[in-house]
Amino acid sequence: FTASVAAFDGQVGQQAYSASKGGVVGMTLPMARDLVERYDEQLRTIKAGAVSATVTVAVLPSFASRWLPAFLSLFAYRHPDIALRVVDDNSRNIEQMVLERRADIGVLSRGPLDRRLDAEGLISDRFGLVCSRRHPLSGRKSIAWSALNGLPLLGNLTHQLLLGTQVYRYVESPRLFIANMTSLLSLVADGGWVSPIPVFAVPRREQEVIAVPLVQPAVEREIAVIRLRTEGLRSPVAAVQSAIREVVMSEASSGSAFNPDRCDEA
Repeated sequence: FTASVAAFDGQVGQQAYSASKGGVVGMTLPMARDLVERYDEQLRTIKAGAVSATVTVAVLPSFASRWLPAFLSLFAYRHPDIALRVVDDNSRNIEQMVLERRADIGVLSRGPLDRRLDAEGLISDRFGLVCSRRHPLSGRKSIAWSALNGLPLLGNLTHQLLLGTQVYRYVESPRLFIANMTSLLSLVADGGWVSPIPVFAVPRREQEVIAVPLVQPAVEREIAVIRLRTEGLRSPVAAVQSAIREVVMSEASSGSAFNPDRCDEA
């Protein structure tokens, strides 16, 4: 029902429900009737057990923090008969989950992929230096990779994407390695540590850290959706892939994605 309300909000361009304000807000009678009808329909579907398929989706933390709420609202609204199981993990594990059929579809950082997989590129972002908003570097328009020498650097799994590039030497010997992005951002927010990561890995509502674009050179990461070639594009999986594409592309077309104009030379 919550997903239905969120999707309904997006459709009418007005907030229908707010927990902080005690419930329904600003709704006209026709809006309320429409929402109740949608709820009744979904309730009947649930009671009837009319779930036609279950799709397991494995996603990056970058996707989970930035696009998952919009994806779930859109998908629940359009496909109430398809159940979803969503897990978040790193790109290496997501690829393995899809190969082993533990996930039907995955969203990951695109690197060299197994030939058994089909991949569709969704959107790209660039690596930035994530630091506390209190850090002396936080006010810079951009930072050269060479400026990382001597900084208290946290290593993370996204640095695997830099293997074979000219900038890998700047991240190959971090003082500390943190696999979990939530833990990494917490340490960075504390003020001392910094870490190069793709900028979409920073949650939208993160207030304590900032990603300053890394340049000389600028290094991009592509986010892609993958599935097994041999499985074909079954209807439920196709519906999931279409919804993922739509929510990600909506950000790209709105201009709210990473702004390359900030990437002036340091």
